[in-house]
Amino acid sequence: MNAKKEVKFKAALSRLEKAVRSLEEDEIDLEKSVDIFVDGMKNAAICHEKLNEAQKKIQIVMKDFGKSKETLKDFDDT
Repeated sequence: MNAKKEVKFKAALSRLEKAVRSLEEDEIDLEKSVDIFVDGMKNAAICHEKLNEAQKKIQIVMKDFGKSKETLKDFDDT
């Protein structure tokens, strides 16, 4: 994977779904099946990485939101 060319989550997921469909439905030879599988695993790794990044961002926002809620609560008590 070229580091300069970032793959978007939706594109990687679409290619992963296509790989799964091909492996489930198509009658293809072993070599082509392996190529499709390898490509699918690369796209699965991209999806996993993007989901982890999103989860970390959400955790940061929720942590910050929790702090601001405490501040608001303190403000309301006065």
